[in-house]
Amino acid sequence: MKKIIYIFAFSILFQSCFSYKTVEYNNIDTEKKQTLRIQKDDRTKIKGKLVSKDDNKIIISKSGENQTVMQENIEEIRVKKFSIIRTAVASNVDGIVIPQNNSAPVNSDVVKTSSGGVFKIPIARVSNIKDAILHFNSLEINIISLSEKGDKTIYDYNFKESNAIIMGSEEKGVSKSVLSLSNDILKIPINSKIDSLNVSSAFSIVSFEIIRQRNF
Repeated sequence: MKKIIYIFAFSILFQSCFSYKTVEYNNIDTEKKQTLRIQKDDRTKIKGKLVSKDDNKIIISKSGENQTVMQENIEEIRVKKFSIIRTAVASNVDGIVIPQNNSAPVNSDVVKTSSGGVFKIPIARVSNIKDAILHFNSLEINIISLSEKGDKTIYDYNFKESNAIIMGSEEKGVSKSVLSLSNDILKIPINSKIDSLNVSSAFSIVSFEIIRQRNF
């Protein structure tokens, strides 16, 4: 049976199966200490845990230091969501591999967001993502990195063989060292007006392209 495995090889500082979803200022749930990514009107970005919010300002904490952002200076707020596992189950992914260090725990919030998907798919934590890649190579599983640096699109590739798909972070993508271990580097064709897709959207597109090709 042909296998499909996703390797979430994120940057050293932030590695997980999370994506971000845009949320309105007034709809932020202050009861949950959510991780927010705020883009200000001067195009600078701030990321941290929600501390408090009122009608005029929002306070987030990063590395133990609080930062205050006035609502009038906020262009966009995005909330971290664990939205990938549910899609993985729906698209017949055989397993998920995530780094052990700096990776978010699979807790009750994850169980809820994934609609119980965490119980329906193997999730492995590894100490070194490169060792996992080398292991898959030894099993003759193709290593495919998803990156805008790719020469071919996902629609030009034959996914009917066993593959391990590497997804990078939304901020930095797949690292150069991991790209060097890949058998192929593929991209998703998008409008030039947009720099990139979020991880959740990219994940869904490539997953269901694989389903289409395999006629599940």
